[in-house]
Amino acid sequence: DKPVQWGNFEVRLVILLAIRGEDNQLMSIFFDWLSNLVMDPQKLSALLKARDQKEFIENILE
Repeated sequence: DKPVQWGNFEVRLVILLAIRGEDNQLMSIFFDWLSNLVMDPQKLSALLKARDQKEFIENILE
């Protein structure tokens, strides 16, 4: 509900990834997709408003 102070920034979304080093092409595709997702104000707002994991994943898949 409240942002976490991280240095000089207030953080509201943290994503932890586990990708093998040999999956560089997959990582590149993923980061392109992720950057498009978080740069869209409506999509980002929907992610931040998700009440549980199921709703969060549904918003990602839309």
